[in-house]
Amino acid sequence: MRTRRHLTTLTLCLALSSPAFSGATPDTRRPCRPAQPDERFSVDYKDVSLQTVTRLVACAAGLNIIFKPQSLGALQVTVVASRPVDLPALRALFDALLHREGLLIETRGGYHLIRKANSQRPSKTRSSNGR
Repeated sequence: MRTRRHLTTLTLCLALSSPAFSGATPDTRRPCRPAQPDERFSVDYKDVSLQTVTRLVACAAGLNIIFKPQSLGALQVTVVASRPVDLPALRALFDALLHREGLLIETRGGYHLIRKANSQRPSKTRSSNGR
């Protein structure tokens, strides 16, 4: 199990440092797979696009996320956690990154929508944590 955690860390670091992940289109060669129940993620990313982080979170959490690639791809973020985090903590970091950039994620049926926080939307939508 320890080996799997190290491989996950290595895979995520390689994925986020790969030039293929910094473009406007996702790297279709890299499989998108949900995280294992006990999986932890090493978070140490400097100047990566928010689009790349969104893909990482969507894959790990098994979420369907809709966003405009040009709006997230242009935003560069740095996010660091002192120790590996579990999936709920990864989601919390992601929500904080979105908030910092003036964005939020809403649950809409079977998918999640990233939009500007100041956009007017119906109040019956729920936040990413289901509240």
